[in-house]
Amino acid sequence: MVQSRLSAKSILNMKKWTYITDNKMRRNLGVTDYEKKEVRINKKAHKNKTKLGGPEKDKTLINTIVHERLHVNHPKMYERTVRKEARRTVIVTGK
Repeated sequence: MVQSRLSAKSILNMKKWTYITDNKMRRNLGVTDYEKKEVRINKKAHKNKTKLGGPEKDKTLINTIVHERLHVNHPKMYERTVRKEARRTVIVTGK
Protein backbone atom coordinates (compact mmCIF):
# COMPACT_ATOMS: atom_id res chain seq x y z
CA MET A 1 0.00 0.00 0.00
CA VAL A 2 1.25 3.51 -0.80
CA GLN A 3 2.12 5.77 2.10
CA SER A 4 -0.30 8.72 1.82
CA ARG A 5 1.20 10.89 4.53
CA LEU A 6 3.02 14.05 3.54
CA SER A 7 6.72 13.37 3.72
CA ALA A 8 9.40 16.04 3.39
CA LYS A 9 10.18 14.75 -0.10
CA SER A 10 6.55 14.96 -1.26
CA ILE A 11 6.17 18.48 0.17
CA LEU A 12 9.27 19.64 -1.71
CA ASN A 13 7.95 17.98 -4.87
CA MET A 14 4.58 19.77 -4.46
CA LYS A 15 6.25 23.18 -4.12
CA LYS A 16 7.71 22.86 -7.62
CA TRP A 17 4.20 22.57 -9.07
CA THR A 18 1.65 25.29 -9.85
CA TYR A 19 -1.93 24.82 -8.68
CA ILE A 20 -4.58 26.56 -10.78
CA THR A 21 -8.36 26.89 -10.57
CA ASP A 22 -9.68 26.34 -14.09
CA ASN A 23 -13.48 26.40 -14.24
CA LYS A 24 -13.54 26.12 -18.03
CA MET A 25 -12.36 22.50 -18.15
CA ARG A 26 -14.96 20.12 -19.54
CA ARG A 27 -15.65 16.65 -18.16
CA ASN A 28 -12.80 16.85 -15.62
CA LEU A 29 -12.69 17.70 -11.96
CA GLY A 30 -8.90 17.92 -12.03
CA VAL A 31 -5.98 17.44 -14.40
CA THR A 32 -2.24 16.97 -13.80
CA ASP A 33 0.04 18.27 -16.57
CA TYR A 34 3.50 16.78 -16.10
CA GLU A 35 5.21 18.84 -18.81
CA LYS A 36 4.06 22.22 -17.45
CA LYS A 37 4.14 21.00 -13.83
CA GLU A 38 0.58 22.25 -13.32
CA VAL A 39 -2.38 20.86 -11.44
CA ARG A 40 -5.72 22.27 -12.58
CA ILE A 41 -8.84 21.96 -10.41
CA ASN A 42 -12.34 22.72 -11.68
CA LYS A 43 -14.17 24.12 -8.64
CA LYS A 44 -17.29 24.96 -10.64
CA ALA A 45 -17.73 21.32 -11.71
CA HIS A 46 -17.78 20.26 -8.05
CA LYS A 47 -20.84 22.46 -7.51
CA ASN A 48 -22.55 21.00 -10.58
CA LYS A 49 -21.69 17.32 -10.07
CA THR A 50 -24.84 15.85 -11.62
CA LYS A 51 -23.44 16.22 -15.17
CA LEU A 52 -20.41 14.09 -14.37
CA GLY A 53 -20.33 10.30 -14.27
CA GLY A 54 -18.68 8.12 -11.66
CA PRO A 55 -19.16 7.51 -7.95
CA GLU A 56 -20.43 10.39 -5.81
CA LYS A 57 -17.63 9.91 -3.26
CA ASP A 58 -15.03 10.72 -5.95
CA LYS A 59 -16.62 14.09 -6.74
CA THR A 60 -15.71 15.98 -3.58
CA LEU A 61 -13.21 18.83 -3.81
CA ILE A 62 -10.94 17.37 -1.13
CA ASN A 63 -10.91 14.00 -2.93
CA THR A 64 -9.91 15.71 -6.19
CA ILE A 65 -7.07 17.61 -4.52
CA VAL A 66 -5.76 14.44 -2.85
CA HIS A 67 -6.18 12.53 -6.13
CA GLU A 68 -4.15 15.06 -8.13
CA ARG A 69 -1.50 15.24 -5.40
CA LEU A 70 -1.12 11.46 -5.67
CA HIS A 71 -0.57 11.86 -9.42
CA VAL A 72 2.17 14.42 -8.70
CA ASN A 73 3.91 12.22 -6.12
CA HIS A 74 3.39 8.90 -7.94
CA PRO A 75 3.26 9.57 -11.71
CA LYS A 76 3.47 5.89 -12.69
CA MET A 77 0.68 4.73 -10.38
CA TYR A 78 -2.34 3.25 -12.16
CA GLU A 79 -5.48 5.43 -12.22
CA ARG A 80 -7.49 2.79 -10.38
CA THR A 81 -4.92 2.72 -7.57
CA VAL A 82 -4.87 6.53 -7.39
CA ARG A 83 -8.66 6.59 -6.99
CA LYS A 84 -8.56 3.93 -4.28
CA GLU A 85 -5.76 5.66 -2.36
CA ALA A 86 -7.48 9.06 -2.61
CA ARG A 87 -10.71 7.61 -1.18
CA ARG A 88 -8.80 5.88 1.61
CA THR A 89 -6.84 9.03 2.46
CA VAL A 90 -9.96 11.21 2.57
CA ILE A 91 -11.77 8.70 4.78
CA VAL A 92 -8.81 8.36 7.18
CA THR A 93 -8.23 12.13 7.50
CA GLY A 94 -11.97 12.80 7.78
CA LYS A 95 -12.32 10.89 11.08
